[in-house]
Amino acid sequence: MNTFSRRGFLAASAATIAAAQIPRLAFAQAQAPISLSTATRTLEINGRAATVFGLAGPSG
Repeated sequence: MNTFSRRGFLAASAATIAAAQIPRLAFAQAQAPISLSTATRTLEINGRAATVFGLAGPSG
């Protein structure tokens, strides 16, 4: 009789889930990359100016 330990069952479950995600990951990488650029903004917080950094994408 072949028995599984809890650790073996969890490892097999994790491997099955990971294998099921591989086609999704391959499809996600097939899309065109998004062009991002760095940008700075000046915000007023409590009456004081604060400069923050962020990412600007194609939609602004």
